[in-house]
Amino acid sequence: MRKLILFKLLFILFFLTVLFPLAAEDPLFYEVNVRLLVQDRQNASNLLALWTENNGGYYTLKTNEQIVFRLPDAAVSELRSYLNEISEELLEYNQNTYNLREQLLSSRSALQAMGWISMILYSLRGCTARKGSVAPRSYCPKVLL
Repeated sequence: MRKLILFKLLFILFFLTVLFPLAAEDPLFYEVNVRLLVQDRQNASNLLALWTENNGGYYTLKTNEQIVFRLPDAAVSELRSYLNEISEELLEYNQNTYNLREQLLSSRSALQAMGWISMILYSLRGCTARKGSVAPRSYCPKVLL
């Protein structure tokens, strides 16, 4: 029971520390999948990863043939010109935009829905999540989100 309460408290603290600073702004991030035709794949991959980090972004996947990274919206306008500088030809350019605040709110809603489902399942099985329940322990699941 203590672990469950501590787990919920950590989630609440996480959302309070993350969502309140985001209330003033809606930060947008662009996820860009790029394929380039270059002479030296390793060098081009390293240059693009370095450029991404220098412009406030980060990469999530990096190989000799492809790099997937995320950038703040301010850096996206410079991306195409940099890609043209380091490549012979731009083969693929896929871009997705994400609102970080919307993703966090969506995750919070999903967690709340899971909490309601847990309460319904507990009540259907004759269990309660409260200490001192009269329901037999054998009917209650040990871990249920």
